[in-house]
Amino acid sequence: MASSGRFLRTVESNMEQLLDRLPGVSMSVRELTKLASEMWMTDMNSDKDGSGDFRASQMNLILHFGLKTTGDELETRFNEAIEFAQIYPCKIIVLCPLIGADEDAPLKGKLFSQCYLGSKFRDVCCCEALMLSYPLDTSTLLDHQVSLWLDSDLPVYHWLHRVPRSRIEKHYLPFLKRCSRVIYDRDIEEDAYDSIDWPVPHRVRDLSYARTLPIRQNLGQFFSSFEPKRLVEGLTTIKVGCCAHYGGEARQLSRWLRNAIEGCVKQVKGAQLPLFEIVALTEESESTLEVNWAFSDPEKYLNWTFNAHARMGNISCNFGGEAVSQSMHIESLTGAKSLSEALFFGAGLDS
Repeated sequence: MASSGRFLRTVESNMEQLLDRLPGVSMSVRELTKLASEMWMTDMNSDKDGSGDFRASQMNLILHFGLKTTGDELETRFNEAIEFAQIYPCKIIVLCPLIGADEDAPLKGKLFSQCYLGSKFRDVCCCEALMLSYPLDTSTLLDHQVSLWLDSDLPVYHWLHRVPRSRIEKHYLPFLKRCSRVIYDRDIEEDAYDSIDWPVPHRVRDLSYARTLPIRQNLGQFFSSFEPKRLVEGLTTIKVGCCAHYGGEARQLSRWLRNAIEGCVKQVKGAQLPLFEIVALTEESESTLEVNWAFSDPEKYLNWTFNAHARMGNISCNFGGEAVSQSMHIESLTGAKSLSEALFFGAGLDS
């Protein structure tokens, strides 16, 4: 029992340190709610220079952390949200759970507000983040406190980071049903969210799929130079390999390839869908991701390798005839660009 108590105190202390690690001013939730409603009020007669446009929110972005979030992850995700808000002005609401507190425990709040100058001196963007540390054993938080902070006439986007599947299913699905988008990162959550009965599946987005956009663009352009028959005739197996922390990208790249190959198979009489596999690359591999195609004809093949750190890929193939080999420069998406791709474009879970 004593060791269990020490564990709970350690977890509780870690969560408080996470909230403390975020920038901003600590205050009561009541003070925060009042200040947030007044801080951007201006005298319309004195706003002749249009400074009110500096903070013209287009949406609400809820950044929702789970207990297992590390301090480095918290800082990285928060900075990505702020970078995103500088491009797409939004109100950011950050949720940090607190273990060891009952439902009646007082909520803890924090306010971050800052203005940024663009490339031109008059290009100004003002961002705000309202932060809340709340007890885990509550089911009314989103419907009450968070709803008070939302700009009610704007869409709501909900970003889940290490929030357990069981807690989502128990507490958050009714609120998520009202969100325009729900996003998560399969590299972080792995397959934990696959079994969730999402209220609106096509609104759920995976950041790892968004990050494959430059890869899909480069490979798609390369494949478009070949007739479908050459791509799928005798094709038996497609293997997607990945190193550690790139399992989400491998899963989504395999999914994209399957959709593309299915389209080709439908156009070629007698062609069949190949077997798809995802394999782990060895620690000695210099590749981040790899794609290998095998055919019934041993002379035919496709090999693609990609090193995300070097931002370089190489593809070599022979679909019957002359062998082809070329390098590819592939720029990775930044955190803010990945967010925008997932929120505004991308494919949902039921696509």
